[in-house]
Amino acid sequence: IASATACHKVDPQAHKCEVATWNSFSEAAISYTFDDNLQNQLDIVSPIFDKHGVKGTFYVVCDWVKDWAAWNMMAQNGHEIGCLTITHPFLAQIEDLQVIEETVHAKEIVQDNITASPCLTIAYPYCSVPRDTLLVEKNFIGARICNNHIIQQTPEDFNTISSFVIGSESNYKTAQSVITLFEQTRAEQGWSVLLFHEIDNGSGYSPYSSVALDSTLTYLDSQASAFWVATFADVVKYIKERNNVKIALEEESSDEFSISFQNDLDATIYNLPISVK
Repeated sequence: IASATACHKVDPQAHKCEVATWNSFSEAAISYTFDDNLQNQLDIVSPIFDKHGVKGTFYVVCDWVKDWAAWNMMAQNGHEIGCLTITHPFLAQIEDLQVIEETVHAKEIVQDNITASPCLTIAYPYCSVPRDTLLVEKNFIGARICNNHIIQQTPEDFNTISSFVIGSESNYKTAQSVITLFEQTRAEQGWSVLLFHEIDNGSGYSPYSSVALDSTLTYLDSQASAFWVATFADVVKYIKERNNVKIALEEESSDEFSISFQNDLDATIYNLPISVK
C-alpha cells in the first residue's frame, strides 16, 4: 500500500518511515482532464468542480482559444492549464521541426497567456505520439495518451501516460460506468486519468452529461479517504518525488528526520508535499 523507506539508523527496524504511494495515504488517485478548451468546460464544469472542491486539468489548443483571460481565471482558481499543441495535428505524422513548433512553441504561448501557473504537461491530439518523445520530455514533466489502462503506481513512460476516454464515443457513457472504473482503480491501488471533451449539448467531441459528471464527484466525496483527486501535473509531481525521496534520521536517538531527493529534481517544479509517517 505504501512503499516503505527505512530511516538510516544503527537498528533500521527500530525506526521506519513510510512514504505514501498516494497523497495522504489514499488508496488510489484520480485525475479529471478536459480537451479542446470548450465553452461548456468554463460554464458548466467549473461550477461543478467548485461545488465539490475539485481541481481539474484543461488542455487547450492555442489557435482555438477565444478568451485567454477566462482560462487564466481557471488557473487562478487552482486548475491546471496544459498544452494541446497549436493546431491539433497528428504529431506522429509531422516532422520533428513541426513537432517542436506544435509543442515547445505552444507551451510558450500558454505560459505567455496563463500567468497564474506554469505549463507543465501536454496531451497529444488524437493520442498521436510523436516519433521522438525526447522533444517532449525536455519541456514537459508528463504527457497524456489514451489507451485505457490504470497506471500501477508509476507510469512505464512519463511521455505516454494512459487515460480513459469518457463520453458518448467511449465505453464510459454513464456515471455508473465511471464509478466502476474508480472501484477497479481502488482495487489495484493505481491512478486513473479521465479524458473528457464536450459536456452536455455543445458542439464538441464525445459529449458527457453534466449530471453524470456531478454524480461521479458525489461518489468520490463519499469515499474521500480512499481517493486522491488531483490535477494531472500534481500526480506526476507526487510520483516523481515519491520515487526519489531519501529519508534519514538526524541522530540515532532522535525522532527528527530530514527529507531530500536522491536525484536532481527542480525545486521550482517539484514543490508538492509528500505524505510520510
